[in-house]
Amino acid sequence: QRQQYKTQLDNLMEALRVNPGSRILHARIAHLYGIQGNVADCVRYHALNLHLAVDAPPVLVAAAQDLNEGGHPEKALPLAERAVMISDHRALFHEVLGDSLLGMSQFDPAVKEYQNACGWDPAREPVLRKRLLAYVYEQEAQAQAKFQQGVMLTKTSIGPRPYTPEVLHLVQQAVSIEPKNLMFLRFLMSVQIAQKHFEDAIQTGQKIVEIIPRDPSANAQLGVLVLEKSQAPDFAQVEKYFQVSANDPKAAPTRHYGLGLLALQRHQPALAVRELQQAAALDPSADVTYYNLSEAERMAGDPQAAAKFMAVFQRRSQEKRTESELLSDVGQHPNRLPGYLHLAEYLRTHGQQSQAQAVLAEARRRKLGQKAETARTHFSQL
Repeated sequence: QRQQYKTQLDNLMEALRVNPGSRILHARIAHLYGIQGNVADCVRYHALNLHLAVDAPPVLVAAAQDLNEGGHPEKALPLAERAVMISDHRALFHEVLGDSLLGMSQFDPAVKEYQNACGWDPAREPVLRKRLLAYVYEQEAQAQAKFQQGVMLTKTSIGPRPYTPEVLHLVQQAVSIEPKNLMFLRFLMSVQIAQKHFEDAIQTGQKIVEIIPRDPSANAQLGVLVLEKSQAPDFAQVEKYFQVSANDPKAAPTRHYGLGLLALQRHQPALAVRELQQAAALDPSADVTYYNLSEAERMAGDPQAAAKFMAVFQRRSQEKRTESELLSDVGQHPNRLPGYLHLAEYLRTHGQQSQAQAVLAEARRRKLGQKAETARTHFSQL
């Protein structure tokens, strides 16, 4: 591409030496510089073509058009803004400024400039409306692609930690394109919690609540996050979060867990025990519930119950550490079959049948891959 650009530029410059007064050649050279993002030379050759000063609005707009076409809207924007500031009575000036803003994903300001352009030239409305719709469709497609890619990574991961930094990055990109997409926001919040980005998760939850104030799940999660991660949680606000989620069965485990935490922080151990026991009954897989139950029982004056729940928590924590070590072994040695077999057996004995099957399937796939590679090596030697 660079060689082709240099060849084109050399040919145009040679032609210009033969015919130095050609406006067409000046315009083509300016266009080539603009496509490559060379602002100064693009402006200079447009000025020569139009026989105007380098800061004349028509020169600035012509250069901005070329820069936009080359994918350099951030360089085109100052030129277009300067042209409109000097002389805003031409539809083309507002349209090019709108193109620059749209290229930088500033949708609302771009719409405003397109409206100004249509005010000066109503005939441009169908074209500009079509341009805006194309941008919206393209942005939606990009956002969906990023989101689906992130979801797919979580589904193809082996083990209990599918929410990797790569998944977080993809979902953040999707949300940056469609900041009010509730599906994207909910998934982003779950990834942020898994990655322990709790302040970011609180902000994401607040965005969900701004869009749907009565969302039970987001309110329940927000209440728990504020209690666990804020330095000085606002208990009144936390209670409001839990009140919103009161009648939703899906949010019930989180809500009861949060109410148990709230009772603990208010030194109400009996209430904390009741709420946390309900949370454990609704979601027995949440290990942290047993830790807090132990704290509540100890505060309530029942050391035996506290020891029982602490033992459950410690046993589960040890199981998670063992599983993590086995997963780490597979990750460090992806082509060693014993690591997959040990991991699959551990998962099977702990009731994770689907995960065990997934590990064995990956082991079979890699074993076949090794055989195929060996066959190719022997064939090349022959």
